[in-house]
Amino acid sequence: MEINKKNLLLYLFGQSISKVGSSILDFAIIWTVLYKFKSSIPFTMSILLTYIPKIFLGFLFNQFNLKFKQKGFIIFGDLFTAFFSLLFFIIDFKNLNIIYFLIFFRSIGSGIYEPYSNSIIVLLFNEKYYKYINSLNSFLKSIVSITVPTITSLVLTIVGLKYIVLIDFITAIINVISVYFLEVLKEIDIEKKNEKIKLNQLGYGILKINTLFYFFMTIPGFMTALLVKFFFGYNMLYLNLNETFWTIGMIIGSLLSIKNIKSEFKIFFSSMIYFGMTIILLSFSNNIYLYLLFIIVSGITFPFYTTSNSLVIQKNLNELEVKNYYIKESIYINIAIPTGIFIFGFLSNVIKINILFLFSGIIIIFIGFISKKYLKLIVCQS
Repeated sequence: MEINKKNLLLYLFGQSISKVGSSILDFAIIWTVLYKFKSSIPFTMSILLTYIPKIFLGFLFNQFNLKFKQKGFIIFGDLFTAFFSLLFFIIDFKNLNIIYFLIFFRSIGSGIYEPYSNSIIVLLFNEKYYKYINSLNSFLKSIVSITVPTITSLVLTIVGLKYIVLIDFITAIINVISVYFLEVLKEIDIEKKNEKIKLNQLGYGILKINTLFYFFMTIPGFMTALLVKFFFGYNMLYLNLNETFWTIGMIIGSLLSIKNIKSEFKIFFSSMIYFGMTIILLSFSNNIYLYLLFIIVSGITFPFYTTSNSLVIQKNLNELEVKNYYIKESIYINIAIPTGIFIFGFLSNVIKINILFLFSGIIIIFIGFISKKYLKLIVCQS
Protein backbone atom coordinates (compact mmCIF):
# COMPACT_ATOMS: atom_id res chain seq x y z
CA MET A 1 0.00 0.00 0.00
CA GLU A 2 1.48 3.33 -1.09
CA ILE A 3 1.51 6.36 1.17
CA ASN A 4 -1.46 8.69 0.79
CA LYS A 5 0.32 11.69 -0.76
CA LYS A 6 -2.64 14.00 -0.24
CA ASN A 7 -2.65 13.26 3.51
CA LEU A 8 1.14 13.56 3.65
CA LEU A 9 1.17 17.05 2.10
CA LEU A 10 -1.87 18.34 3.99
CA TYR A 11 -0.79 16.99 7.38
CA LEU A 12 2.83 18.15 7.22
CA PHE A 13 1.97 21.51 5.64
CA GLY A 14 -0.83 22.21 8.11
CA GLN A 15 1.28 21.19 11.12
CA SER A 16 4.26 23.26 9.96
CA ILE A 17 2.34 26.44 9.11
CA SER A 18 0.42 26.27 12.40
CA LYS A 19 3.70 25.77 14.28
CA VAL A 20 5.19 28.83 12.55
CA GLY A 21 2.31 31.11 13.55
CA SER A 22 1.99 29.89 17.14
CA SER A 23 5.79 29.87 17.71
CA ILE A 24 6.19 33.42 16.41
CA LEU A 25 3.48 34.62 18.78
CA ASP A 26 4.92 32.57 21.69
CA PHE A 27 8.35 34.16 21.19
CA ALA A 28 6.84 37.62 20.81
CA ILE A 29 4.85 37.29 24.04
CA ILE A 30 7.88 35.99 26.00
CA TRP A 31 10.10 38.80 24.71
CA THR A 32 7.42 41.40 25.43
CA VAL A 33 7.00 40.11 29.00
CA LEU A 34 10.78 39.99 29.59
CA TYR A 35 11.57 43.43 28.18
CA LYS A 36 8.46 45.36 29.16
CA PHE A 37 8.08 44.03 32.70
CA LYS A 38 11.40 43.74 34.51
CA SER A 39 10.25 41.43 37.33
CA SER A 40 10.59 37.63 37.00
CA ILE A 41 7.03 37.18 38.32
CA PRO A 42 5.28 37.93 34.97
CA PHE A 43 7.55 35.43 33.21
CA THR A 44 6.79 32.75 35.82
CA MET A 45 3.06 33.49 35.58
CA SER A 46 3.18 33.18 31.78
CA ILE A 47 4.75 29.70 32.11
CA LEU A 48 2.08 28.60 34.62
CA LEU A 49 -0.74 29.94 32.44
CA THR A 50 0.69 28.05 29.48
CA TYR A 51 0.58 24.67 31.22
CA ILE A 52 -2.30 24.76 33.72
CA PRO A 53 -5.19 24.84 31.17
CA LYS A 54 -3.64 21.88 29.30
CA ILE A 55 -3.52 19.86 32.52
CA PHE A 56 -7.20 20.49 33.32
CA LEU A 57 -8.26 19.74 29.74
CA GLY A 58 -6.29 16.50 29.85
CA PHE A 59 -8.16 15.45 33.00
CA LEU A 60 -11.47 16.41 31.36
CA PHE A 61 -10.81 14.41 28.18
CA ASN A 62 -9.56 11.49 30.28
CA GLN A 63 -12.78 11.35 32.34
CA PHE A 64 -15.22 11.64 29.43
CA ASN A 65 -14.75 9.56 26.32
CA LEU A 66 -16.07 12.25 23.98
CA LYS A 67 -17.53 11.03 20.69
CA PHE A 68 -16.24 13.75 18.38
CA LYS A 69 -13.85 12.58 15.69
CA GLN A 70 -10.22 13.55 16.02
CA LYS A 71 -10.37 15.85 12.99
CA GLY A 72 -13.13 17.74 14.76
CA PHE A 73 -11.03 18.25 17.88
CA ILE A 74 -8.05 19.50 15.86
CA ILE A 75 -10.22 21.93 13.89
CA PHE A 76 -12.06 23.16 17.00
CA GLY A 77 -8.80 23.65 18.93
CA ASP A 78 -7.23 25.71 16.15
CA LEU A 79 -10.42 27.71 15.55
CA PHE A 80 -10.57 28.46 19.29
CA THR A 81 -7.00 29.76 19.15
CA ALA A 82 -7.72 31.71 15.95
CA PHE A 83 -10.77 33.38 17.51
CA PHE A 84 -8.79 34.73 20.47
CA SER A 85 -5.93 35.76 18.20
CA LEU A 86 -8.39 37.80 16.13
CA LEU A 87 -10.01 39.21 19.26
CA PHE A 88 -6.66 40.40 20.58
CA PHE A 89 -5.85 42.11 17.30
CA ILE A 90 -8.12 44.95 18.43
CA ILE A 91 -6.96 45.04 22.07
CA ASP A 92 -4.10 47.04 23.60
CA PHE A 93 -1.22 44.94 24.97
CA LYS A 94 0.04 47.50 27.48
CA ASN A 95 -1.94 45.81 30.26
CA LEU A 96 -0.18 42.73 31.67
CA ASN A 97 -3.51 41.11 32.60
CA ILE A 98 -4.54 41.18 28.94
CA ILE A 99 -1.36 39.34 28.00
CA TYR A 100 -2.12 36.75 30.71
CA PHE A 101 -5.64 36.43 29.31
CA LEU A 102 -4.27 35.77 25.81
CA ILE A 103 -1.77 33.16 27.07
CA PHE A 104 -4.50 31.37 29.06
CA PHE A 105 -7.01 31.07 26.23
CA ARG A 106 -4.39 30.19 23.62
CA SER A 107 -3.29 27.41 25.97
CA ILE A 108 -6.86 26.08 26.05
CA GLY A 109 -6.84 25.92 22.24
CA SER A 110 -3.47 24.13 22.28
CA GLY A 111 -4.70 21.73 24.96
CA ILE A 112 -7.59 20.69 22.71
CA TYR A 113 -5.47 20.56 19.56
CA GLU A 114 -2.20 18.87 20.56
CA PRO A 115 -3.23 15.37 21.79
CA TYR A 116 -5.34 14.73 18.69
CA SER A 117 -2.79 16.24 16.34
CA ASN A 118 -0.33 13.57 17.54
CA SER A 119 -2.72 10.61 17.67
CA ILE A 120 -4.42 11.17 14.28
CA ILE A 121 -1.31 9.89 12.44
CA VAL A 122 -2.48 6.29 13.00
CA LEU A 123 -5.76 7.09 11.20
CA LEU A 124 -4.18 8.80 8.19
CA PHE A 125 -1.33 6.47 7.21
CA ASN A 126 -0.38 2.82 6.95
CA GLU A 127 1.81 1.53 9.82
CA LYS A 128 4.92 1.11 7.66
CA TYR A 129 5.01 4.88 7.07
CA TYR A 130 4.82 5.95 10.74
CA LYS A 131 8.62 6.31 11.01
CA TYR A 132 8.76 8.38 7.83
CA ILE A 133 5.95 10.72 8.96
CA ASN A 134 7.30 11.20 12.49
CA SER A 135 10.85 11.87 11.26
CA LEU A 136 9.66 14.37 8.64
CA ASN A 137 7.45 16.08 11.20
CA SER A 138 10.41 16.37 13.57
CA PHE A 139 12.59 17.71 10.75
CA LEU A 140 10.07 20.41 9.80
CA LYS A 141 9.60 21.44 13.45
CA SER A 142 13.38 21.81 13.74
CA ILE A 143 13.44 24.03 10.63
CA VAL A 144 10.67 26.13 12.16
CA SER A 145 12.59 26.36 15.47
CA ILE A 146 15.75 27.68 13.82
CA THR A 147 13.96 30.30 11.68
CA VAL A 148 11.22 31.53 14.02
CA PRO A 149 13.36 33.63 16.43
CA THR A 150 14.80 35.61 13.50
CA ILE A 151 11.38 36.05 11.88
CA THR A 152 9.87 37.08 15.22
CA SER A 153 12.58 39.64 15.91
CA LEU A 154 12.14 41.14 12.44
CA VAL A 155 8.33 41.28 12.52
CA LEU A 156 8.23 42.51 16.12
CA THR A 157 10.59 45.36 15.22
CA ILE A 158 8.66 46.36 12.09
CA VAL A 159 4.97 45.93 13.01
CA GLY A 160 4.79 45.08 16.73
CA LEU A 161 3.02 42.38 18.74
CA LYS A 162 -0.45 43.34 17.54
CA TYR A 163 0.21 42.24 13.95
CA ILE A 164 1.99 39.07 15.04
CA VAL A 165 -1.34 38.05 16.59
CA LEU A 166 -2.86 38.45 13.12
CA ILE A 167 -0.19 36.12 11.68
CA ASP A 168 -1.17 33.50 14.26
CA PHE A 169 -4.82 33.85 13.21
CA ILE A 170 -4.05 33.41 9.50
CA THR A 171 -1.79 30.36 10.01
CA ALA A 172 -4.39 28.72 12.29
CA ILE A 173 -7.07 29.13 9.61
CA ILE A 174 -4.73 27.64 6.97
CA ASN A 175 -4.20 24.60 9.21
CA VAL A 176 -7.94 24.24 9.79
CA ILE A 177 -8.51 24.10 6.02
CA SER A 178 -5.68 21.54 5.63
CA VAL A 179 -7.11 19.30 8.38
CA TYR A 180 -10.64 19.55 6.92
CA PHE A 181 -9.45 17.97 3.65
CA LEU A 182 -7.50 15.15 5.32
CA GLU A 183 -8.77 11.71 4.31
CA VAL A 184 -9.25 9.41 7.31
CA LEU A 185 -8.29 5.91 6.16
CA LYS A 186 -9.22 4.11 9.41
CA GLU A 187 -12.00 4.94 11.82
CA ILE A 188 -12.18 3.89 15.46
CA ASP A 189 -14.81 1.24 16.06
CA ILE A 190 -18.08 3.06 16.87
CA GLU A 191 -19.05 0.34 19.38
CA LYS A 192 -15.93 1.09 21.41
CA LYS A 193 -16.58 4.81 21.64
CA ASN A 194 -18.85 4.45 24.66
CA GLU A 195 -16.39 2.24 26.54
CA LYS A 196 -14.00 3.60 29.17
CA ILE A 197 -10.75 2.79 27.38
CA LYS A 198 -7.75 1.90 29.51
CA LEU A 199 -4.16 1.80 28.40
CA ASN A 200 -2.45 -1.57 28.36
CA GLN A 201 0.61 -2.21 30.55
CA LEU A 202 3.00 -1.13 27.81
CA GLY A 203 1.17 2.19 27.35
CA TYR A 204 1.39 2.95 31.06
CA GLY A 205 5.04 1.92 31.07
CA ILE A 206 5.91 4.35 28.26
CA LEU A 207 3.88 7.07 29.99
CA LYS A 208 5.86 6.68 33.24
CA ILE A 209 9.19 6.69 31.39
CA ASN A 210 8.31 9.79 29.34
CA THR A 211 7.08 11.66 32.43
CA LEU A 212 10.35 10.99 34.25
CA PHE A 213 12.41 11.83 31.18
CA TYR A 214 10.70 15.18 30.57
CA PHE A 215 10.90 16.09 34.26
CA PHE A 216 14.70 15.79 34.24
CA MET A 217 14.87 17.10 30.66
CA THR A 218 13.78 20.50 31.98
CA ILE A 219 17.39 21.12 33.04
CA PRO A 220 19.03 20.80 29.59
CA GLY A 221 15.80 21.82 27.85
CA PHE A 222 15.28 25.17 29.60
CA MET A 223 18.56 26.04 31.33
CA THR A 224 21.31 25.89 28.69
CA ALA A 225 21.32 29.71 28.67
CA LEU A 226 22.28 29.58 32.37
CA LEU A 227 25.05 27.08 31.57
CA VAL A 228 26.40 29.35 28.82
CA LYS A 229 26.34 32.27 31.23
CA PHE A 230 28.10 30.16 33.91
CA PHE A 231 30.94 29.13 31.59
CA PHE A 232 31.29 32.14 29.27
CA GLY A 233 29.54 35.09 30.90
CA TYR A 234 26.65 37.05 29.43
CA ASN A 235 27.65 36.75 25.76
CA MET A 236 24.79 37.18 23.27
CA LEU A 237 26.82 35.59 20.46
CA TYR A 238 27.35 32.41 22.50
CA LEU A 239 23.70 32.36 23.56
CA ASN A 240 22.63 32.54 19.92
CA LEU A 241 25.16 29.89 18.91
CA ASN A 242 23.81 27.65 21.66
CA GLU A 243 20.28 27.75 20.20
CA THR A 244 21.50 27.55 16.58
CA PHE A 245 23.77 24.53 17.09
CA TRP A 246 21.10 22.68 19.09
CA THR A 247 18.57 23.20 16.29
CA ILE A 248 21.06 22.22 13.57
CA GLY A 249 21.67 19.02 15.54
CA MET A 250 17.90 18.43 15.67
CA ILE A 251 17.64 18.85 11.89
CA ILE A 252 20.50 16.39 11.28
CA GLY A 253 19.03 13.91 13.77
CA SER A 254 15.57 14.13 12.18
CA LEU A 255 16.99 13.34 8.73
CA LEU A 256 19.14 10.47 10.06
CA SER A 257 16.22 8.94 11.96
CA ILE A 258 14.23 8.51 8.72
CA LYS A 259 16.61 5.76 7.56
CA ASN A 260 18.28 4.52 10.72
CA ILE A 261 15.49 3.40 13.06
CA LYS A 262 15.22 -0.36 12.54
CA SER A 263 14.02 -1.34 16.01
CA GLU A 264 12.02 1.36 17.76
CA PHE A 265 12.47 -0.23 21.21
CA LYS A 266 16.25 -0.48 20.91
CA ILE A 267 16.58 3.13 19.66
CA PHE A 268 14.17 4.33 22.37
CA PHE A 269 16.45 3.01 25.14
CA SER A 270 19.79 3.84 23.54
CA SER A 271 18.80 7.40 22.51
CA MET A 272 18.07 8.24 26.16
CA ILE A 273 21.45 6.86 27.20
CA TYR A 274 23.36 8.75 24.49
CA PHE A 275 21.42 11.94 25.19
CA GLY A 276 22.27 11.65 28.90
CA MET A 277 25.95 11.18 28.04
CA THR A 278 26.01 14.39 25.99
CA ILE A 279 24.42 16.29 28.91
CA ILE A 280 27.17 15.00 31.23
CA LEU A 281 29.82 16.12 28.72
CA LEU A 282 28.17 19.56 28.51
CA SER A 283 28.53 19.96 32.27
CA PHE A 284 32.34 19.89 31.84
CA SER A 285 32.54 21.92 28.60
CA ASN A 286 34.12 25.22 29.61
CA ASN A 287 35.68 25.53 26.14
CA ILE A 288 33.23 27.07 23.65
CA TYR A 289 34.28 24.77 20.79
CA LEU A 290 33.78 21.65 22.89
CA TYR A 291 30.52 23.08 24.19
CA LEU A 292 29.15 23.63 20.68
CA LEU A 293 30.31 20.16 19.60
CA PHE A 294 28.42 18.49 22.45
CA ILE A 295 25.32 20.69 22.06
CA ILE A 296 25.04 19.71 18.38
CA VAL A 297 25.51 16.01 19.24
CA SER A 298 22.80 16.24 21.92
CA GLY A 299 20.55 17.85 19.30
CA ILE A 300 21.22 14.90 16.96
CA THR A 301 20.26 12.31 19.60
CA PHE A 302 16.98 13.97 20.61
CA PRO A 303 14.93 13.27 17.41
CA PHE A 304 15.91 9.60 17.71
CA TYR A 305 14.23 9.63 21.12
CA THR A 306 11.07 11.47 20.02
CA THR A 307 10.66 9.47 16.78
CA SER A 308 11.26 6.05 18.36
CA ASN A 309 8.97 7.04 21.25
CA SER A 310 6.15 7.85 18.79
CA LEU A 311 6.76 4.59 16.92
CA VAL A 312 6.58 2.49 20.09
CA ILE A 313 3.21 4.08 20.91
CA GLN A 314 1.73 4.01 17.40
CA LYS A 315 2.83 0.48 16.49
CA ASN A 316 2.09 -1.28 19.78
CA LEU A 317 -1.24 0.28 20.81
CA ASN A 318 -4.50 0.16 18.87
CA GLU A 319 -6.05 3.33 17.41
CA LEU A 320 -8.23 4.03 20.44
CA GLU A 321 -5.39 3.36 22.90
CA VAL A 322 -3.14 5.74 20.94
CA LYS A 323 -5.75 8.48 21.28
CA ASN A 324 -6.13 7.70 24.99
CA TYR A 325 -2.35 7.66 25.48
CA TYR A 326 -1.82 11.17 24.07
CA ILE A 327 -4.64 12.57 26.23
CA LYS A 328 -3.00 11.09 29.34
CA GLU A 329 0.43 12.28 28.18
CA SER A 330 -0.89 15.85 27.92
CA ILE A 331 -1.69 15.63 31.65
CA TYR A 332 1.51 14.00 32.84
CA ILE A 333 4.00 15.93 30.69
CA ASN A 334 2.30 19.27 31.31
CA ILE A 335 2.62 18.61 35.04
CA ALA A 336 6.20 17.31 34.83
CA ILE A 337 7.66 20.22 32.84
CA PRO A 338 6.52 23.22 34.96
CA THR A 339 7.22 21.22 38.15
CA GLY A 340 10.75 20.56 36.90
CA ILE A 341 11.23 24.20 35.92
CA PHE A 342 10.06 25.35 39.37
CA ILE A 343 12.18 22.86 41.37
CA PHE A 344 15.37 23.04 39.31
CA GLY A 345 15.00 26.78 38.83
CA PHE A 346 15.01 27.17 42.61
CA LEU A 347 17.94 24.73 42.99
CA SER A 348 19.97 26.65 40.39
CA ASN A 349 20.17 29.50 42.92
CA VAL A 350 21.94 27.30 45.46
CA ILE A 351 23.70 24.66 43.31
CA LYS A 352 26.07 25.37 40.42
CA ILE A 353 24.25 24.92 37.11
CA ASN A 354 26.90 22.55 35.69
CA ILE A 355 26.33 20.26 38.70
CA LEU A 356 22.61 20.21 37.88
CA PHE A 357 23.45 19.30 34.27
CA LEU A 358 25.72 16.50 35.50
CA PHE A 359 22.93 15.23 37.77
CA SER A 360 20.39 15.40 34.92
CA GLY A 361 22.63 13.46 32.53
CA ILE A 362 23.29 10.69 35.07
CA ILE A 363 19.58 10.32 35.87
CA ILE A 364 18.57 10.24 32.17
CA ILE A 365 21.15 7.49 31.49
CA PHE A 366 19.76 5.59 34.50
CA ILE A 367 16.20 5.97 33.12
CA GLY A 368 17.41 4.58 29.77
CA PHE A 369 18.92 1.45 31.37
CA ILE A 370 16.04 0.86 33.78
CA SER A 371 13.35 1.38 31.11
CA LYS A 372 15.03 -1.26 28.91
CA LYS A 373 14.60 -3.92 31.61
CA TYR A 374 11.19 -2.60 32.66
CA LEU A 375 9.62 -2.63 29.17
CA LYS A 376 11.19 -5.99 28.27
CA LEU A 377 9.55 -7.44 31.38
CA ILE A 378 6.17 -5.97 30.35
CA VAL A 379 6.50 -7.32 26.77
CA CYS A 380 7.42 -10.78 28.07
CA GLN A 381 4.41 -10.82 30.39
CA SER A 382 2.00 -9.73 27.63
